[in-house]
Amino acid sequence: MEGESQLQPGCQDVASAACGDRDFDPSVKYVRVNGERHGLVEFDFGVGDLALSVEMMLPPEDFRQFCADQSAVMVTARRETAQGDAAVAMSWRPSDVQHLIEQQASLHGEK
Repeated sequence: MEGESQLQPGCQDVASAACGDRDFDPSVKYVRVNGERHGLVEFDFGVGDLALSVEMMLPPEDFRQFCADQSAVMVTARRETAQGDAAVAMSWRPSDVQHLIEQQASLHGEK
């Protein structure tokens, strides 16, 4: 799913979006797909700016409808890598921790 186009009518595609680069506009909604987990689309949703976003997961059809309903701008650029110890510590998100747990479990043969 990662890198796969999820665009629907009403969605625009941009390589990068407002992450402090533009004036804050709460009428613009941004979506960045981060991957797929257990059949759900894992994505960030931001209002006016992706620097402050929430992680969400929806089934693919619901995700497409959500994007259309929000007239979301689809951001194809990946999240920037945090620089420095403090920034790295603050950049962890719940999905990052979950992916790490799943990787460790698969290494030990657990489900």
